[in-house]
Amino acid sequence: MNRLNKVLSTFAVAGAVAFTASHAHAVELLNDQFNDGNIATNPGIGGGFSGFDLGSVSESGGELVVSKGSGAPASAQSHKSFASPIGTTLTVVGRRTNDNFATISFGWVEAGGTFCCADEIYVELRTDRVVMDVQVGNSWQSPARVLSISAGSDAPNAKYQWDGTSPITASLTILADSWELHIIGTGVDIHQSGGYSDGWDPAAIANNIANNVDPTFRVALAAANGTAYFDSVVVTSAVVPEPASLALLGCAGLMVLRRRRH
Repeated sequence: MNRLNKVLSTFAVAGAVAFTASHAHAVELLNDQFNDGNIATNPGIGGGFSGFDLGSVSESGGELVVSKGSGAPASAQSHKSFASPIGTTLTVVGRRTNDNFATISFGWVEAGGTFCCADEIYVELRTDRVVMDVQVGNSWQSPARVLSISAGSDAPNAKYQWDGTSPITASLTILADSWELHIIGTGVDIHQSGGYSDGWDPAAIANNIANNVDPTFRVALAAANGTAYFDSVVVTSAVVPEPASLALLGCAGLMVLRRRRH
């Protein structure tokens, strides 16, 4: 995806999200198009990213490339810190390899935490399913699962028939007592929302990390297995689409797909 198309595509999605807020004023907090060849720098808003955990993280061909190593999932974490993910919408455009158990993952992790093994909220698009987890504490693989959609699903607002190789557009909105997730692409049409389990919510995470040396959150882009490719990431102040406005978000996503790299 060339630089102009990437910019137009990301603005189309971010603009559609912003437009759907009836009287809200969305503020862009982070925008990285991964188009300067250096993960540590960012000509856009909010600074760059750093590689974290085991594996390989690089910026190449207008994409952030994250490949898992032999241990914990590989991730890139934003230089910009956030006091809380509450009140934000995180939008990514990306794809992944299609090997066994490959994933593309994104969300929020405590500063300095190991992705999948820390206080965090994240979404994983795996070969076998889509999940959204909330984890308080660093007990590995024991999060509160608030969403799970199996591969092959063709249910309304829960279609997941993705081969992984074509790009998807995903937006995650985090509010104090609820969340919204929208993912669109070839073979994918997911529009879900819900609440949290008692004691497993953004406020509980914030309380748990309050005494950390750095009690903040970072955006995390990760691959728990295989290799994930991220075209862009945008964080705005949260806007929750009205049902009638989801079509606009879908149109913006289709624009992204039409402008993808061939």
